[in-house]
Amino acid sequence: VTVAGNSEENVCFVREVQYHPVTDRLIHVDFMKVDVTRSVRAEVPIIISGLSPAVRNMGGTLLQPLQSVTVEALPMDIPSMFSLNADLLIDFDTNFYVSDLEAPENITIVNDEEDLVAGVGHQELRGKLASMEMVERNRKKIRIPKMDKQRKVEMDLPTQTVRKVRVGIVR
Repeated sequence: VTVAGNSEENVCFVREVQYHPVTDRLIHVDFMKVDVTRSVRAEVPIIISGLSPAVRNMGGTLLQPLQSVTVEALPMDIPSMFSLNADLLIDFDTNFYVSDLEAPENITIVNDEEDLVAGVGHQELRGKLASMEMVERNRKKIRIPKMDKQRKVEMDLPTQTVRKVRVGIVR
C-alpha cells in the first residue's frame, strides 16, 4: 500500500472486507501493516479439485469440514491456498487430514495434524450430517430476564451476534 506523502513501501494484509448486504458492493477494506521480518499467523483456504471416484461411482457425497488452516510464517511466504486432489478419495474409508497438506519447510501449520480436512460420506449419512450441522449452527443460548410489557433480550448465536432485541409479549 502506498500512502500519499510517504515514500516508504508498506506491506499490508487485508484484514476484513465489508460488502453492502443488498447490493454486494464493496463498502470498506481494513488493511493490517505487517513487519516482513517477523512471523505472522494467517488463515489459508483449502481447495479440493477434481471428482472423487467414490462420489462418481458409489454415489457418495464429498464432505469438507475444514475449509481453511492456520499457518505461521513470514508474511511474504504465506501461500494463497492449499490444494488437494479429490481423485485420491477412492472410497468411503479414504480421507484427507491436515498432515496430508504439503507445506514448505518455512511454513508451520498450527492446526492438529489429525484434523479431518475432507472425505466422502455415504448418501444416507448426508441427511443426518446436514441435520446435525443445522442443529449445531442454530444452537443458541438465550438469557431472558423477568418479562413485563417490553424487555431487552441478549442472544448469543454461533453464526452472528444479536444484541438488544426488543421482545413484545402477546397477551
